[in-house]
Amino acid sequence: MNRSIQRALLGFLALLTLFTIALGARALILQAQYQRFGDELPFTLESALYYRRVKMVYDTGRLPAHDAMVQYPEGINPWTTYTAGAEFVYAKLARFFS
Repeated sequence: MNRSIQRALLGFLALLTLFTIALGARALILQAQYQRFGDELPFTLESALYYRRVKMVYDTGRLPAHDAMVQYPEGINPWTTYTAGAEFVYAKLARFFS
């Protein structure tokens, strides 16, 4: 097996390991949430804000440079406050499936 194939395989295994660790961590967090809240988990503020950003991209095709409706009265810049990017993918998928 040549060196480039070994490196690619090693990189794939590293990514697979990281994915498995992240999945395990998420499973532990979910289990802790079930223990604390029961079978019906609450819609948290973080979830609501993320849904709002996806909905804005779905409706307008973009995120605004200033969002006055969050952290009233001064507002925020969603591009610097949050990690933006996946909202565009989710909005396109929502358009595709609706």
